[in-house]
Amino acid sequence: MDGDVRYVELTGAGQARDRITQHDDAEHYYTYDYLDGPLVLGSMSARFAVQSTVDGGSKIVWSAQFTAVDDAQGAALAQAVGGLYQAGLNSLTALVAASHS
Repeated sequence: MDGDVRYVELTGAGQARDRITQHDDAEHYYTYDYLDGPLVLGSMSARFAVQSTVDGGSKIVWSAQFTAVDDAQGAALAQAVGGLYQAGLNSLTALVAASHS
């Protein structure tokens, strides 16, 4: 898995290509670097993790650090990345809800 390239379909935004840089099945996380796609970034590294909660459930923590090619576009890119992550989390929530109905 580490080093693999994945293709991600971004709803309404096209396709992105990421390289998985690290994963740990026991710790339930993976990290990846953005290679190319619809966002014009200097670089981006992200981490997706599923963590246990005290009530026996779980939560997802999805974070990213990136540099913009153009500093003036940094805030707009942060909003775009946040929107893409939120859309992904919404889709995941819908899938989990559907599997429990």
